[in-house]
Amino acid sequence: MNLSELIDILNEMADPRALASWERLNLQSKDKYLGTGLSKVKERAKKITKDHSLAMECWRSDIYDAKMMACFIDEPKKIIPDEADEILQSIDVWGLGDQYVKNQVAKTSFKVAKAEQWANDKREYVRRGGYLLIQILAKEDESLPDTWFETYLRHIENLQKEANFVKERMAYALMSIGARNQSLHKKALEIAKKAGEIKIDYGDTSCKSPDVLPYLQSKTF
Repeated sequence: MNLSELIDILNEMADPRALASWERLNLQSKDKYLGTGLSKVKERAKKITKDHSLAMECWRSDIYDAKMMACFIDEPKKIIPDEADEILQSIDVWGLGDQYVKNQVAKTSFKVAKAEQWANDKREYVRRGGYLLIQILAKEDESLPDTWFETYLRHIENLQKEANFVKERMAYALMSIGARNQSLHKKALEIAKKAGEIKIDYGDTSCKSPDVLPYLQSKTF
């Protein structure tokens, strides 16, 4: 399959309701949105052979839906660090960045290095990507020492001063780090208590801000 054929498929999948939702949310992107919902993209991706070259063509296009498809048809073992940087830096819709990070970068051999790099980046969606990786690593990587996560807890202490979508991802990272073990739970709980209520602006959606403190208070070790 080539990019042109893939775009034809995406056009056939387009849904006017998805386009209306995009317009209602006033999502600002340099890319054109055809109107394919995430669930439809994920389902159709199962029928497409994984193809790193095609995924990179998608990322270099100006079609949002093609870039979302790339999040599911790429091959993590073939992604190189510079490509991951280029892609995340180009993303201007946070939902797209999340799908790329968790479905591709989180499965690479350099995920820890990218977490460290991106969490210190000043750009909102790149920094968000770093904290999404930290959240995933807290759940999945048992080899990392507590000291590694403690470094980021010190940054998360100031999450209320962060950009909206960095703050949200820091909150979820705090929850995952605090669920890792008793020692980290104690530190995370102290931060959550000091932070107080964490409000995220999701615009005109039904999304709810993360209940960090109640979640951590419910955890027992």
